Amino acid sequence: MFPQGGDSTARLRLLVSISEAAAALGISHRSVRGLIYTGKIRSCKVGARRLIAVEDLESFVRSLRERQPQ
Repeated sequence: MFPQGGDSTARLRLLVSISEAAAALGISHRSVRGLIYTGKIRSCKVGARRLIAVEDLESFVRSLRERQPQ
């Protein structure tokens, strides 16, 4: 999901914000919140922030691809 070269911190990120998830998916942050609300994307609270595991975003994208006809 994140670049594999250059900045090593990009490869170490495990959690992203809703805005970062929205940018990665190419959708609005409101859409991401809707996906969280409906249970299609899992999230967790860390302090006052709602974060999404990169692994869960990748899983969501895989599930979309599996549902698409070939």
